Amino acid sequence: MQPAAGGVAAFSSLSVQGVVGRSYPLLVRCASSTAALPTLAANLTMAPCPPGTEAAADLRSCISCKLGSEFNLDAGGACKACPVGGDCPATDTLQALPDWWCVRCARALRRGRGG
Repeated sequence: MQPAAGGVAAFSSLSVQGVVGRSYPLLVRCASSTAALPTLAANLTMAPCPPGTEAAADLRSCISCKLGSEFNLDAGGACKACPVGGDCPATDTLQALPDWWCVRCARALRRGRGG
């Protein structure tokens, strides 16, 4: 750590790791021989995995769904198999094939005319 300048201490090497999508309390305590500084408390939230991905087995990183056979439309969700009647041209996309239609496209496809 470099010396504090102008009342600011910068921690360029600080790295915090956690499970994607979870929140953690972060407490920073500073000791000084001349002053007692208050504890800084903050809530640190790890971002969820974006659409088209899911948490890896270690829960600390995100991996892509399998292109063409899996999809995930929701941040923080899990990859799902592309359903019968569906086309998954991208890992964050589900489209109905010809003669199929979507009912809440993330969940089900129906054969026949939409409505």
